[in-house]
Parts: sequence; C-alpha cells; structure tokens
Amino acid sequence: MRGTVLADRYRLVDWLGGGSMGDVWLAEDEVLGRRVAVKVVKPALLDEPGFAERFHTEARVMARLRHPGIVGVYDYGHSGGDGASGDGHGGAYGAGTGRRPVGYLVMELIDGQPLSAVLERRGALPVAEALRLALQVLEALEAAHASGVVHQDIKPANLMVNGDRTVIADFGIAGPACDPRFTVPGVVLGTAAYQAPEQASTGTVTASADLYALGVVLYECLAGRLPYDGETALELILKHLTEPVPPLPGDVPAPVRAVVERAMAKDPGERWPDAATMAAALRQALAAG
Repeated sequence: MRGTVLADRYRLVDWLGGGSMGDVWLAEDEVLGRRVAVKVVKPALLDEPGFAERFHTEARVMARLRHPGIVGVYDYGHSGGDGASGDGHGGAYGAGTGRRPVGYLVMELIDGQPLSAVLERRGALPVAEALRLALQVLEALEAAHASGVVHQDIKPANLMVNGDRTVIADFGIAGPACDPRFTVPGVVLGTAAYQAPEQASTGTVTASADLYALGVVLYECLAGRLPYDGETALELILKHLTEPVPPLPGDVPAPVRAVVERAMAKDPGERWPDAATMAAALRQALAAG
C-alpha cells in the first residue's frame, strides 16, 4: 500500500506497525502539507455486519475528545474500494484487486517513542518518574471517561512518550497486539497481559478496566517486568483472574504499592472509583517523597 493516496489527499509513506484490526501508516496530508498517522482497517472487518457503522461512531466520539494527553483525530473515511499497490505491507487490503473496501482514521502524528520501547531500553523507572507518567495518563483517562469513552487497551505500546509529555494513542478503537501470546481471537478488544479480570472473563469493559490496566503498566514501570508471565494468552488471563498481585520491589514506597495493589484488585468494586481519585492518591504518594 505504500504510495497509495486515500481520499485524493493522504499519501501513505511508511508502515509504522499493525495489529489484528489493521495497520498504522505514516502519511502525508497533501492538502495541508503535514505528516499524520493513518490507521487503515482490514477489509475483512468492514465486511462484518455493523462494523463500519461502529467504526464511524467511535471515530466521531474520538474526534470530540480534546485533551493534550489524548491523540488528536483529524479525519475519517470509508469507501467501497481503493486501488493499492502493495509492497509487502498491507497485502490484506487487496493489493492488485483494485476494488477492496477501505476504512481509515487520520490522527495526530506523535513524536517520541512508545513507553514499551522506553521500558525495554531502561528497565524499571525511578519511582517519581513512573508516578508522573501515570498521572498524565490518569488526567487523560479522566477526560475520556467523563465523555463516556473507555480505551479498552491501555498498555505501554499505546502510550507515546516525548520528553515530559505522555499521550494515549489508538484511543477508543484499540486492537490487540500482534504478539500471539497476548491476544485471544474472538474476545473483547484488549491485551491479555494488561486485561482486567472481568474484561477477559465476561467481556465487561468499563472505566474500571482502564484503571486496572494502568495499574499493571505502573507495576511494570516500577518493577521492570510484568506482574504475571505466561506462554499463552489463556495462561496470562487465568493468573489475572486468580493470583494475588506479586510484591513490588522493596524500594517502592508503601503508599505507592498500596495504589498499585488497589488499582489491580480483582473485584472492580474494590478498585479506585475513578481516575481522579486514583490520581489524587498518586499525587499524595509523590508529595510524600
């Protein structure tokens, strides 16, 4: 698909990554002369009854969100077909067929790198740095939840870090990671390593699931590893469902450990009631040094 122009405007320049829902491309907006990120949905999903309408609805909701911690949405498109000259990436979109359905979302291009890359390079982060990062995510989640939007897939790969700024990407239509250990075909959107127990077991997705996932992310930032490991998604899910939260390193202050443990409570009713309350507890822990 490299070189394909969508809507006579967005020229796909470079493949940035992909998952089960589709691929994200660096693109040139040839009308406004700026670089953007374009998420192109797999045509097979557009063939599913009702998916195109849901995709459009989610795009409109995302476009209404205005917060510095949430990636901006610029445009949406859905057509009955689009010619594509595939080059190894995007072959599922029907390179050479000429008339495959195309759905895409045009988003702000965030400079920086995903938190997953930061953790891979640095390992565990200093406590104060990890708390400040989590606070930025919580402020963005508070704005999203107030608008009735749940991310469903909070994880380091969806958190873009640029200096002191952390931005939630792929908001509202997040798909599973491409790593087969962390995905379960046919279940709700999300990533098994960060999924709340109720999200994995019953498909229930509420704002509390986002807080659970952020608790897992914060644990990973503080410990330099995930709380649970496993060779398969099912093994990870079972551990989230049944095993207590493993202890954090001894140098993590007790108030911080308490915030993480409450965020990762198995029962949603035992977690923080909302993002603002969890943020207040983190600020108090940060102020305590």
